[in-house]
Amino acid sequence: MLIDTGVGYTASITSFSLKDFYYLCQMMTVESDLKSVKYVWVDAICVDQTNYERRKATIYQMTNIYEHAKYIVAVPDLHAAYLRRLHTMTDDTIIGSWRYCNDIYHLIHGNFDELAAIEKKFLDDAKVPNDPVLRQLLTKYTDHFMDGFMKYKKHDIHYNHVEALDHIYETSQLPCTSSSSPAAIHSHHLGNKNDRNSEIDQAEMFAKAPDIDSFEGLHDCDNTDCPLSLFGKGSMEDRPTLPHYLKEIASCGPWKQLISDRSKSIRQSMELLIDLIEDWSTRVWVISEFNIAKKKNNLKFWFIQLAPNAINEIDKLSTFLNSILTTTLLHCLRFKTPKAPNSFLPYTTDSLQKRSRQTQST
Repeated sequence: MLIDTGVGYTASITSFSLKDFYYLCQMMTVESDLKSVKYVWVDAICVDQTNYERRKATIYQMTNIYEHAKYIVAVPDLHAAYLRRLHTMTDDTIIGSWRYCNDIYHLIHGNFDELAAIEKKFLDDAKVPNDPVLRQLLTKYTDHFMDGFMKYKKHDIHYNHVEALDHIYETSQLPCTSSSSPAAIHSHHLGNKNDRNSEIDQAEMFAKAPDIDSFEGLHDCDNTDCPLSLFGKGSMEDRPTLPHYLKEIASCGPWKQLISDRSKSIRQSMELLIDLIEDWSTRVWVISEFNIAKKKNNLKFWFIQLAPNAINEIDKLSTFLNSILTTTLLHCLRFKTPKAPNSFLPYTTDSLQKRSRQTQST
């Protein structure tokens, strides 16, 4: 709804939850840079493009406000409550963002150490066996953890991420007496301390120990069609999406399902954040927020759906996502999902600048 403010420009009201807004303000009172700010101008408007004079007046008025602002806080999902009511899928995605807000925060920033600690705790809580080889397979040879999130890997056309995780889980459940079980395989590679009849001395066992940083050292599978053998073996040419990529993972294993659910939730959240950024960026360039903030280095970025569950957890996310929009976008757009499912496409600085120019030219 367009409203004439009576002071020279027309505003369009954006629907948002007052509860979300109050919580945002509360977080600002404890954020390291913003807590000293005494006065906040709330800009939840868009420019009236239908009337040239009003459009010009709005741009002039808002540019003046932005130029004098100590900080500019951009909140692309301020209308998150509206989005949740609009689509059930969006509601589920935002709930997932709340659940994994710390994971996503550190993922956007590329904080490897923090992510590694979070993922270790997740695996512990999910009761994944504390087998270093099993965990290495999960974190390095599937797309469900940090390495898969932050590095785009082109898999073989026949690679199936569902079957790959199924295979790791199923082999981990085989009894140690089975020659094909990972436990037996790992014992063969690393030395079975319980086998008193072994004629291989300790020195020879260590000499035969595999390099756990290589796939061959981790997984010695007798299956000729082992799903994991196709991981990261694709060519760089584009390939059509296969129907089995859309297959949902079966809930036959507790920790396997938890891994799949977390991975799916984080990927969907990143997709939504990127869509929100792109939608937001098509509006704000008109008022030159970006150019003003770039000169003053005072733009901060926040998402309602990444807010901690309790205000006393703000110390975990001590500052808002980033102070420079280009840096924030560069980090976030690295996770844009390409046509090939379940992989994130890294964006280069050149491609980001190109996208920015294309947006501003429309």
